[in-house]
Amino acid sequence: MTRKEHLYFCKKCLNRKFDPMQGLICSVTGKIADFESSCSNFKADESVKEDVPEEVPGETNEEILIKLDDNFREILKIHQNFSYAVAGGIFAAIISAFLWAAVTVATKFQIGYMAIGVGFIVGYSIQFFGLGVDKKFGYLGAVLSVFGCLLGNILTLIGLAAEEGNLSIIEVVSFVNFQILIEALVETFSPVEIFFYGIAVAEGYKFAFRKVTVREQIAFKSSKYDGTPAFNFLRSPLYVVSIIGSAIFFISFFLTLNSESYFSQEPEVISGDNPIYNGQGNKESPYRSEGKTFRGKEEGKWTYYYENDSVQSTGYYKEGIQDSTWMWFDEAGTLLAIGNFKDGLEEGVWFSYYNNKTPMDSGSYINGRKNGIWKSWYENGNISEIGNYIENHYDSIWNFYYDNGKLSATGKMKDDLKTDKWIYYYRNGKISAILMHKDSDEPIILDYWDQKGNHLVTDRNGSYKSYSENGKLVITGNVSGGVRTGVWMYYHDNGKKMAEHEYKNGLLFIKNSWGRDGTEEVIDGTGIYNSYNFTDTLVTENGEIKEGVRDGLWTIYYPTGVILQEQRYIKGEMTGQQTTSYPSGLLFCYGNVVKGKREGQWIWYNENGNISSTAYFKNDKKEGVQIICSSNGDKVMKEIYKNGILIKKIRLLEYSN
Repeated sequence: MTRKEHLYFCKKCLNRKFDPMQGLICSVTGKIADFESSCSNFKADESVKEDVPEEVPGETNEEILIKLDDNFREILKIHQNFSYAVAGGIFAAIISAFLWAAVTVATKFQIGYMAIGVGFIVGYSIQFFGLGVDKKFGYLGAVLSVFGCLLGNILTLIGLAAEEGNLSIIEVVSFVNFQILIEALVETFSPVEIFFYGIAVAEGYKFAFRKVTVREQIAFKSSKYDGTPAFNFLRSPLYVVSIIGSAIFFISFFLTLNSESYFSQEPEVISGDNPIYNGQGNKESPYRSEGKTFRGKEEGKWTYYYENDSVQSTGYYKEGIQDSTWMWFDEAGTLLAIGNFKDGLEEGVWFSYYNNKTPMDSGSYINGRKNGIWKSWYENGNISEIGNYIENHYDSIWNFYYDNGKLSATGKMKDDLKTDKWIYYYRNGKISAILMHKDSDEPIILDYWDQKGNHLVTDRNGSYKSYSENGKLVITGNVSGGVRTGVWMYYHDNGKKMAEHEYKNGLLFIKNSWGRDGTEEVIDGTGIYNSYNFTDTLVTENGEIKEGVRDGLWTIYYPTGVILQEQRYIKGEMTGQQTTSYPSGLLFCYGNVVKGKREGQWIWYNENGNISSTAYFKNDKKEGVQIICSSNGDKVMKEIYKNGILIKKIRLLEYSN
């Protein structure tokens, strides 16, 4: 035996004696210990307590459990309780989620380490309640840790929305549904959260297993321990508390979620039949409206109603300016749009919906302009487009889709214009064309395939033929050096000619065109030209052709037949006043164009007729001051541009005391 092993026994012997020269020796022999296995002079000193460590450093609870004697493990399993673990774990996840939200809302800073704290709290709670030995307790800890993290994010979003919108938590919860919550989580998710979630899962798993100390192991070997923990008397009452607490939370949350009970409150009566304008720019005419006014201006919460007394919209004003959270509904009570205003301008994440509750689009506003990733969906739920905005302009990579979910086109945008290489696809997913876009010029055709997969244009040269879905020829022409050349023919879906175009040195000349019934509309470069939609049933654009090019007034139409835009041409170049309208037919904007480029002052309008913005252009780029207004016409923002570049933003709206 070693000296260290000898001392382990000698320290507990009544016959020990300390010698200044030799250290601890035996008082019987006067020598240091030299026995093997046992000592005949050993007399136990009962006053000496054996120093037994609580745990083995570096070993997890699970690793300790695996090494235990099978009999000991079976005894411990008698005390494990999965139902207790579930109840305690869920309640701990809820508590930790509230702590997460409280800290984040208070600090206005998303702290990733909160996720680790959730895993720690959830894991220890499952350990306390479950006393688990089996692996399922670890899995439970991992799952509930993720649940706690997600719930923490949801409660944080609700808390921030309540603080931003000057609302109570109950009001915010009553506004939203599961779809809104999921989309909000996706919009605010950061890739770094995966790292912290992963640590939370590991913590939840690790700490979920029962902790067995060295003392307990020794006690079991001496038949002095039956596996009952010292705190066992607390488990049952706290289990009941956990069930009640969790039930109160879930019942309250789900009953309040999207309940719209907020709208049943009695308004603080000022009523009338004022119109309100929703987030999509559509004019609504509610039957009545209720809210406060102060010094002749709307103040605080206002609610607008349809004629059937259902809520059309509700939100807050600050001195007559839309502020905080606003929501819009159809007459059946279905949410159509939700978003925040700040000083009369859209701010933060907005969502809009179809009447069937399917998302229409979602994305973020900054100072009234779209910024960041925006997504749009078809009414069947399939995505229609996704991409990035910068100050209301298409920018970076954009993807467009058919309503069957197949990719239609993908490429890069800059200031609303396609740029660089774009790839186009047919509805069946097969590639259609590869084009190179540059500024607003006609794109260069790099490659083109017909619906059967035939490679008709290769490396910028070849013949172009396009067919309708029923297999009829609709376009045919030649491509040389990537540009259209010679005569291009266009056909109606009944097989009759629609138009004859001629390309000379990259310039388009319209020689002839025909109506669906074969009536001549443009003859030898002169006449009225009509452009038709894909189904060949509606005129989408028309105007006069002189000497093969556009001249005079040209009109573009919505599918409903309402005028979308009117613009003037002089010898093929867009020059003169251009006006654009809402789908309702009301004026959206107007300004002057010289040779295809905006010049001078341009004015934009809200659908209520109030000016929404004014700006000046020089050579198609903003120059000088742009004024942005709220929906009621108040000037709220001034921007200063130089050669199209934003130099400065100045808030103009200052509320009175």
